[in-house]
Amino acid sequence: MGKIVYSIGLIGIVLLSCNRDVTGENDISSGNSVPFLFRMNAMFTDAEQNVSFPIWFNDSIVSKHKISKITRRFYIIEKGENEEDGSQEAWMPREKKEYFFGKSGQLERLNVLYYFDDQKIGNVSFVYQGNKDKYGFAPVTRISDQLVDQEDDDELSFYHAIHKKIKVTDKFLAFQQIQTGDYLFYMLNSKFWGPLSVDSILSPTPKDVIVLGSPYFPSKIYRVQNKVNEMDVQSFGYRKNSKTKQKIKNKNVQTLIRQEYPFEYKRTILTDKQGKCGEYIDSTFSEGKFLTRTLSEIHSNTKNLPVKIIHKKQVKSDSSNRLSIEILTYEFQH
Repeated sequence: MGKIVYSIGLIGIVLLSCNRDVTGENDISSGNSVPFLFRMNAMFTDAEQNVSFPIWFNDSIVSKHKISKITRRFYIIEKGENEEDGSQEAWMPREKKEYFFGKSGQLERLNVLYYFDDQKIGNVSFVYQGNKDKYGFAPVTRISDQLVDQEDDDELSFYHAIHKKIKVTDKFLAFQQIQTGDYLFYMLNSKFWGPLSVDSILSPTPKDVIVLGSPYFPSKIYRVQNKVNEMDVQSFGYRKNSKTKQKIKNKNVQTLIRQEYPFEYKRTILTDKQGKCGEYIDSTFSEGKFLTRTLSEIHSNTKNLPVKIIHKKQVKSDSSNRLSIEILTYEFQH
């Protein structure tokens, strides 16, 4: 079998949660938000590939509903037909993720299975050695990686980043990626967000990633060149709601913008009047001109648990929708 490089990254590394919850464990509803299973700071982004920060689900919601396992299946609809018009046979499996939870709602294990041309081509599993810390980090071990036979030493690559904790201070967090040795820095204190402060405190290389903010609430993500020149910049925009009597501020993500010349990628998170995250839009522009967009609709059951996500890609020159669909099923503790 020829070389296959499999990439499932979506726009952005991290997005903000629809809930407040800085540490990831408490305060899941305030302002105009409502409790929701997904943490939108991580779901549907490249953050799903960073397995050392399993902040994809709201632990409180998992625990409340006594969820023991979530199975998430990814499909592509052939010929770009509308979901209502396409047959089940037209659904091509792309990937399956199995999440296993403890009674407290903490993720204990993740299995990922990959498909190509309707055939399973590999799987990888991760086991967590303990609960997340207040920043969302948890030690993890990769325990299996079984792939199909390959010819001519071709490599079948499924990328997941694993980090080890290096340093934690009031100013910043430092993690090192095991696979590459590159660093991931979180500059927590906004007083030190200037380029000179970042350089003097962190001394980052061009390969290191710098995050202004915490894993749950980043403000900017970038790399540096020549000490102060920013590269691969992603910026985050928030909407703020407040309850004066309770003196609680609730930050919800509104936009994420990523610049990759000559393209600009923009994600917009949409909520209803009750504050429920029901859909988001990924748009692509070039020199200010619209090129394409993907509308992602999140459908939930009566318990407000997502059961289907429909991704509709729309191209300006093509009136038809090209679809990919995710189906979620649940198992519960007895």
